[in-house]
Amino acid sequence: SREEEYSRRVKNELLKQIEGVGTHNDNIFLRCATNCPWELDTAFLRRFERRLYVPLPDSKTRTKLIKMFLKDTAHNISDDDWEMLEETTAGYSGSDLKCAVTAAGLIAV
Repeated sequence: SREEEYSRRVKNELLKQIEGVGTHNDNIFLRCATNCPWELDTAFLRRFERRLYVPLPDSKTRTKLIKMFLKDTAHNISDDDWEMLEETTAGYSGSDLKCAVTAAGLIAV
């Protein structure tokens, strides 16, 4: 389909550009991040010497992140509510939590 062709061309151009990075000893550090590493193309992965896996935050870290995102916001979240948030946000990334806190803040308005 047309979308597959477009996607293939974009991927090829990206791989071509990555090939040229650092060939002239430019001291360039290239960092990439994804929430879906299992969907990356193997040709793309081969171009990176190192891979670092950063797991999703655990329940206590999610609570700390939510509190950090709420630091300037008045709230009356009970201990039971915090426990519920820990359970219901399982599988959320830091970015997901930030979006959820922002969206929840807009509901209150």
